[in-house]
Amino acid sequence: MDSAQKTETVNPTTDAERIDFADLCRDLDGIVCDYPYCDPASVLQVAAWDLRDRTEDGEHPGRDDAPGLLLALHAASWYAVSGRIDDPAVVDSMIEALERAAAGYEAGTCPHPGGEGHPDLTDESPDSIVSLILPLYDEEEWTDYYGTDFADDAGERARWSCPGFLRDVAESTLATLRGGRNELFGPPNIDALERVYLKPDGRADIPRLTRDAGDAAYGGSPGLTEKASVLAAHRLAQGAPEEERLPLLLTVGFAVQNATWKAIPPETAELYHRALESVDQAPLAAPCPHPDGHPGVDVAARDWARLARALHDPSAERGMAVDEAAVRCPRFAAERAVALLRLTGEHLTHG
Repeated sequence: MDSAQKTETVNPTTDAERIDFADLCRDLDGIVCDYPYCDPASVLQVAAWDLRDRTEDGEHPGRDDAPGLLLALHAASWYAVSGRIDDPAVVDSMIEALERAAAGYEAGTCPHPGGEGHPDLTDESPDSIVSLILPLYDEEEWTDYYGTDFADDAGERARWSCPGFLRDVAESTLATLRGGRNELFGPPNIDALERVYLKPDGRADIPRLTRDAGDAAYGGSPGLTEKASVLAAHRLAQGAPEEERLPLLLTVGFAVQNATWKAIPPETAELYHRALESVDQAPLAAPCPHPDGHPGVDVAARDWARLARALHDPSAERGMAVDEAAVRCPRFAAERAVALLRLTGEHLTHG
């Protein structure tokens, strides 16, 4: 790259495809306000690809729409690792693009020692950061936002494309994404989960565990579901007391049946499988305690955690009408475990 490109501002490439920042900012505004009317995963992944394509490893990005894309990913970084996007590939795309951008801006020349003169985003909310993007690329928007002439404010606009400022933004965003990715999609931290879901006497807090696991089916956080289900699986695999085993099995069953498998870390999938293998299958070869045949239990996959809570405390789920004797029959647990093992086994084989 020649020295003309390594200046304190980013030079436009006139023959390159331009980003429609008006459309992007409309989508981002809904995403960062948590009322998306687009597919957030698609919008963020495309923005990441666009930023990646505008940077070269170890070189200063030579496209003037790269700063806007970087600010877009910065504003939406909290959303990407909030548990609302269940595909780690989206976060990985954002991380890759930002790593390339950070390396490129490192090669630029920053005229602001110690960052003095850089825009300060410390107290800016995600939606306010989104509102700052379009004025950088639209004269009318600049005038409306700042009340000054676009051409006369070239120096002010140059602050937003300073390599040092953009490097700092990229590194700050990377810290958010890397930490969030590890928490969402990394190996489970059993010790931390036990501090949340075990009572002081060492017993599982079944009401809290089943509530957190099941609420995702009714608009809660998928990340919270996985944490609760991981602890349930660990507890089951390690030989939980008999009175806990059925609620724990149902909680793991809820997770397995409702999982987005591409978002499940391999360690978690293997833990689910080990937990299900720990369920006693001997009742399948023994006579059922029900002389007229084991009665059917019709509970939707999304309601298994509710069923677990109802078994522990019938008053907690008054709307659950099930045959408790049938659910507590050893054959019920054995049959469910075998069926769930087929699901986890298929994922571990082909995942």
